[in-house]
Amino acid sequence: MSRPIVAALSLAAGLTLAAAPAQAQQRSSNIFVNRGQMELTPYAGYIFTSHFASGPLTSSLGTANGAVYGAQIALPLSPNASLVGGVGYSSADLRAQAFGFGANVGTSVAWIYEGDLQLRAAPQAQGTMMGFAPLLQVGAGAIHRNVTVAGFSATATDFAINGGVGVDFTVTPGLALRVMAKDYIGKATFDSGIAQTGTLNNVALDAGVRFSF
Repeated sequence: MSRPIVAALSLAAGLTLAAAPAQAQQRSSNIFVNRGQMELTPYAGYIFTSHFASGPLTSSLGTANGAVYGAQIALPLSPNASLVGGVGYSSADLRAQAFGFGANVGTSVAWIYEGDLQLRAAPQAQGTMMGFAPLLQVGAGAIHRNVTVAGFSATATDFAINGGVGVDFTVTPGLALRVMAKDYIGKATFDSGIAQTGTLNNVALDAGVRFSF
């Protein structure tokens, strides 16, 4: 074999060996794990509450249904699972009812704190403009209540479990509209003994805007 041919083969082998690490490094740099995005979801809605106490002849004491406002922040575990923390606020009249009649006897304020696991399905196509993704939230937290009647106040902070379902409607990659129904289940053990309740259901229907970043 002539010297020019040997030299050409040696040069080609050297270039191949030199390029191999660079190509391997380029391929490895493209490998990453997508955990999803952080989310911030402010919302507003309406909450339906149970009576604190029920007496004879259909009498009862409880909070009137009213508006609820809040926000959630979600930290991704995977593209379809997140840890969610949230706080909500609701203020309404305290109502007493008897013989089919009711009257406002005070005010009630509630703060709702929650920590949840959120599971969301992959977005489904909806026409050509928007997609939707069903989601589920389950978790626990606390409800802090303060009721006032004729200048007399009582507070209660109680453990609550919650669960809800909803749908995200994608507007842009970083923006979605969310509608949700959620039940916060617990008791109200007021510090003054005004009422020692059974299990209460607090069902919130709300809508919000989800920002992803």
